[in-house]
Amino acid sequence: MSESRVERTYTMKPVKITFFIMVALLACSFMAGIMKLQAEEGNLQLQSDAGGFLSIYLQETKFNHQFIIESDHNEFDVHLILPDGTKITPANGNEQYLQIGVDKKLFWLVHEAKPGKYTFEVIADVPGTYQLSDKDAVEEPQTSWISPKNTSISLKRDETIPLQWKNTGNIKEDRMLGVYVKPIDRELEIQIDEVPLRAEKAEIRLPDTLIDGTYRLHLKAGINPYEPLEIDPKVRFSVENGQQLVQLSLKDQEIFQGELHVDFISGEEAGWNAVQAEIKRDGAAEPIVVTSKRDNLITYDVAGDKTGNQWWITTLDENGTYIVNLYLLMDGQPVSTIATSEPVRYQQRDWELDEVQWSVEGERTNLKAAEVTVKVSMASSIQLHDDWGIIAEAEMSAGEEKSFTVELEEGDHVYELYVFDESGNDRIYSKRLIVDRTPPRLELIQPLPAHSEIPNGVVSGFVEPTHLVSLNNQPIAVEPDGYFKMGNVEGAFELLVEDTAGNIATYNWEPDSSLTTWIWIICAAVGIILLTAVIIWRIRRS
Repeated sequence: MSESRVERTYTMKPVKITFFIMVALLACSFMAGIMKLQAEEGNLQLQSDAGGFLSIYLQETKFNHQFIIESDHNEFDVHLILPDGTKITPANGNEQYLQIGVDKKLFWLVHEAKPGKYTFEVIADVPGTYQLSDKDAVEEPQTSWISPKNTSISLKRDETIPLQWKNTGNIKEDRMLGVYVKPIDRELEIQIDEVPLRAEKAEIRLPDTLIDGTYRLHLKAGINPYEPLEIDPKVRFSVENGQQLVQLSLKDQEIFQGELHVDFISGEEAGWNAVQAEIKRDGAAEPIVVTSKRDNLITYDVAGDKTGNQWWITTLDENGTYIVNLYLLMDGQPVSTIATSEPVRYQQRDWELDEVQWSVEGERTNLKAAEVTVKVSMASSIQLHDDWGIIAEAEMSAGEEKSFTVELEEGDHVYELYVFDESGNDRIYSKRLIVDRTPPRLELIQPLPAHSEIPNGVVSGFVEPTHLVSLNNQPIAVEPDGYFKMGNVEGAFELLVEDTAGNIATYNWEPDSSLTTWIWIICAAVGIILLTAVIIWRIRRS
């Protein structure tokens, strides 16, 4: 029986072939995607006993980009290797590449991170794990104004204004937008509302108490509450609320000792609790703005229903001509017209350039008159006062010198020289003079007038401790209790005592010669008697 062989041919349908090809292509594509993803991510994790390398890829340029390396300990450092192979260490970093460390983290901040592979060399001496991540820069929050803008608006009572703005970045929930108006003729800011900054729109209504007039819109976006963003949308409001300003009149203004002072009149019908001054100096870009509560003013009665108010506003620091604009406020809103002062000139004075000189240097004197000489650096008015009032006065020009004579009477006197100028600078120079024409006291111990000689050759006595003593023009030291003494004095002498006022007392001493004369007379008489006796004796013998 012959063996027969049957051959079978198997054929695949075209559809099945196509299906297998598609599956193979998808598998290859999936594997390639995984490999590409791994390549793009780089080596983001590391576990090592002594550091190693981490890497990450950037597909596009990033600005202010952060690379973060986090570990389970703090004993490590990281060097940055740029895509071009340049190594950046903390030692050679700059504004473009900055390393910052916090607890178990190191940050590399790159100002401009270009596309490519960034490698981080981890340097450590202890085992640890390390993980690399990156972070885009946080967009700074900003607010831009949309409407209204660059326009003028007329508003009547109860009318509202729609506001709209746009925020970018991360605006915190508690940040607010302050809405203010500024009168065009005053340095004043009135807050009329405050709305959430995140809202990006609001509708506001001006308060009924706002005085009729023209105002500028001003906004403060509290992105940073310590330094809010100032926004000027160039919008003006013409307000018609039916509220009229009360009249304010300025009575006087002056500068005294560098401090600006005003005196103004207000009516009792005017409800106000503060006053504001805008002080404008010629040549200055901005005025000085000062506000005071009503309770801080000095008030006085004026005829009728008016009240006088005195206000020492502020001390001036710069030379120039000043004009004051004054107005009243009620809870921060203006309620009066503006009262404008006359220009006032202020010139700081260097008193070191002025000279005042008295002819008597000390306090004590016995003179009948004294002279004071004055030299001024600025045009000034001069007044010289004694205990009873003005005894001399004069007007002096800058650089002029003038002398005044003062008649002196005995006693203790204080003289005051007033120097003041039109800028309100003034100074008082005081001089005390004790006029004493009484001779100084001298209590002599020895020799007294009755002494015929100086006991032990010593001259001594008591005076006031402040007095000067001299003997025959030779000074003698005075002890604290006033005692003085000089030895080895022979014969006649002149003792002189002078007090602090210049008064002098003298004591002249010379030996008493009357006893010697009598001795000579007695001796002469005895001699005559003896001579007569001898003559008689000789005659009798003869």
